[in-house]
Amino acid sequence: MTEPFYITAILAIFMLTISLTDRIAQEKEASDRSAIIRRAAALGLTLGAAVLLRQVFMMFIPFVFLWIWWVRRSHSFKTAFA
Repeated sequence: MTEPFYITAILAIFMLTISLTDRIAQEKEASDRSAIIRRAAALGLTLGAAVLLRQVFMMFIPFVFLWIWWVRRSHSFKTAFA
């Protein structure tokens, strides 16, 4: 009975991660940091809900953080060499 909630949590994780990485890549002002923090908190809550629904999702969490780290790293390289 928890399968629809689990699938919804996974879709929300994808949406929040894409939104967070887009916001990180477009960060120009200090006011954007509050939006990044709100999205990161929502992502954390959604990741927690997905793990509570299916513990096997914990194997996917490092890939989500790797994705966010990669975007942050590639964005800093672009601004350093631009």
